Amino acid sequence: YLRVFFGAAVVLGSLCVCSTFMMHHRLRNIHRNDRRFQGDFVAEISDDGIHIVTANAESKLKWGLFLRAIESDDLFVLPEAEWLLQIFPKRAFAASDVAEFRSLIQKNGIPYATALKTTLPN
Repeated sequence: YLRVFFGAAVVLGSLCVCSTFMMHHRLRNIHRNDRRFQGDFVAEISDDGIHIVTANAESKLKWGLFLRAIESDDLFVLPEAEWLLQIFPKRAFAASDVAEFRSLIQKNGIPYATALKTTLPN
């Protein structure tokens, strides 16, 4: 019984790792191939939330929408749902604005974590 359980756990773990890799690869390909995701955007960040304007859309997102915030060396990631993320590259912020954005995230009670290592693709 223990061997069967261990074997099933190994198979299940392998499937999880494989599906995570495949999802990452799929999302990267979607970004590379769909021009709608490659344009510039403007984000106005305030106490009320984040107002985002792109060439194709405009959104007003209140702070309560975000499940958590993840900060890496290069990015702020604010998930709205498991597969719906708002990603803000730190290179778009002035140096003092990075700390202010972090402060607004924490002020609005969004659970906050730092990523071990995440870098932007070229």
